[in-house]
Amino acid sequence: MNLYFTNENYFTDFKKEIKRRLENREKLQVEKSGSVSAAVLMLLLNKNNEAHVFLTKRTQSVSNHKGQISFPGGAVEKIDRSFLDTALRETYEETGIKPGDIEIIGEFDEIISISDFHVHTFIGSIKYPYDYIINADEIEECFEAPLSIFYNKEYYKVEDYFFDGEHRKVYYYSYNGFEIWGMTASILTRFSSIILRNEEQ
Repeated sequence: MNLYFTNENYFTDFKKEIKRRLENREKLQVEKSGSVSAAVLMLLLNKNNEAHVFLTKRTQSVSNHKGQISFPGGAVEKIDRSFLDTALRETYEETGIKPGDIEIIGEFDEIISISDFHVHTFIGSIKYPYDYIINADEIEECFEAPLSIFYNKEYYKVEDYFFDGEHRKVYYYSYNGFEIWGMTASILTRFSSIILRNEEQ
C-alpha cells in the first residue's frame, strides 16, 4: 500500500482503501473478566506528502504508562455512550483535537494490555497541520511519526514475553529521540501488517 502522496486526492484514496479493508474483515475481539475497558484513536495525517500517525508522550504524573508513547485515549467513563465516544472524549481532553475535526475511518482489533486494559482501537484522520492544545497534566508532548517505520518494521529490538497464557512479541522503535514500544508499537505493527500490507495473521 502506497504511503506517499503527490496530492490530497491520493491521501483520500488511501483512507478509503483502509476503510474498505477494515470493513471487509472481522475484527479480533477479546474477552477477559476484570479488565478495565478503554479506547484509543490512531489518527493518520498527510504530512509532507507522506502518511504519518499522531502520537503523544505521557507525563510522569499520570496513573498508568508514565512517560510512554501512546495513542490519545483512555478508560471508559459513565458519561460515554460508546467506546468511540470514549476515544473522542479522551482525545479532546488530552490534545484539544475536536471530535468534529476527526474523520472516523473504522475500528481495528481489540487488545488486552499488560496493565490489564481492554483496549478498543479506532482509526481516524485529521488535517495537518493542526493546532493542538496539550493537557500538560497528562501529556508532555506530541508528535507525528511516519507510518512507514511500522509498515517496514524498522524496529531496533524485539523481545518475547509470556502474558495471559500466550507468547507475545514486543517491538521497540525509535524516532526523533522517542522510544515507541509496548501496546502502541504492537497495535501499529499489527495494523501495518494486516491492514496496510494485507497479511492476515
